[in-house]
Amino acid sequence: MLRGARVLLSLAVLLVAACGPAPPEVVVYTSVDPVYAAPVLSRFETETGIRVRAVYDTEAAKSAGLAQRLMLERRRPVADVFWSSEQMQVLRLARAGVLAPYDSPAAAGIPARFRDPARRWTGFGLRFRLFVCPEGRCPRSPTLDHLGQRTRPACVLANPRFGTTATHLAALLLTEGEAVLRDRLAAWRRAGLRLVPGNAHAVREVASGRASCTIADVDDVKAAERRGQRVAGLHHDQHGRGTFAVFHTAAVVAGAPHPREARALVDHLLSPAVERTLLALGAVSASVRERPDPRGIRWWTTARPGLAQAYERLLGILADFGI
Repeated sequence: MLRGARVLLSLAVLLVAACGPAPPEVVVYTSVDPVYAAPVLSRFETETGIRVRAVYDTEAAKSAGLAQRLMLERRRPVADVFWSSEQMQVLRLARAGVLAPYDSPAAAGIPARFRDPARRWTGFGLRFRLFVCPEGRCPRSPTLDHLGQRTRPACVLANPRFGTTATHLAALLLTEGEAVLRDRLAAWRRAGLRLVPGNAHAVREVASGRASCTIADVDDVKAAERRGQRVAGLHHDQHGRGTFAVFHTAAVVAGAPHPREARALVDHLLSPAVERTLLALGAVSASVRERPDPRGIRWWTTARPGLAQAYERLLGILADFGI
């Protein structure tokens, strides 16, 4: 009888434990490659005890795919946080009412140009767009126009409907106008420029000798270097505005299922420690907290509200070119 009572007591303890409160968790949608995002998220779990469920995007779709998913889920959100590797999609989501205002205390020291006036998103971690060419075979002063020169093999570019290439071209459309962009696209077509699914793919084409050049992100170049591939990533258009830069963004999703945990994760992402981690990993080029220009490199960026509208115009122009 005593033994049976002990068994019943053990079962009761297990039942109470099973019915206890679930550990806190947060769901983050991120276009940052797992090799860079995982260490940051793992440290957050260790420091807070909050379990992170990360949903990553594909190389081809990048932040555009996750942004579309957030749009579709906005009536019943699944994600708590959107961590994007560029600024375009977060501007579109803010405009559509998908993001919630949150003035993170960790954003202290981040310049206003990297913060939404309504506090629906905050930027961190500059990522330079680099001119990528085979080591020892690079032009002396590369510009975007080099993609329109006839070379053998031809240059390549990531699909400009998605990711940082879309952000880059939309920014050029916003600052230079439609006529200049159309002329540039026509020159690229005449030169036989090929489109590939993503930036990492474009860098691999250059590294393998199947392409003469591309424009890609600093983290793609660093990844190629770690693989032992002999490519060079150069700052381009130094005689004009300088190298174009995108930047990471963090935002709380409106109606997030776990709002407290969402704010805690955004605080973590915006901390100087995370920028230092991303710098050490080669995921970003510089901290947005550095002023005036990190390491004396000329660069430009934009997070003007008009960038989202420029992206919509860009898609129409690309369609005219059959892209």
